Amino acid sequence: MTVGGPGPRPVPRRNSPSGSFTLEQKIEALARRLDELIDTVQRLRRDNMDLKEKEKEFAEEKSRLKAKNAEAKKRLESIIGRLRQHGGESS
Repeated sequence: MTVGGPGPRPVPRRNSPSGSFTLEQKIEALARRLDELIDTVQRLRRDNMDLKEKEKEFAEEKSRLKAKNAEAKKRLESIIGRLRQHGGESS
């Protein structure tokens, strides 16, 4: 059991050969990392806008294709109906 507390705190050293960094170096590293994050956010926003535009285009194309499909189905049902009528007359 120790008496009097945990003992003296070590004094942080600047530019020590043991690999610790100065406050200025840490701030510069943080600034670089912040710039990277800002660039990433901007890129992601552009990507998101592009994806939203593509999604809109795909939705419009889907709508056009559904309309074309419905029209083709209607025409096909009409042709089948005429064939049945025509086939029933020859019997």
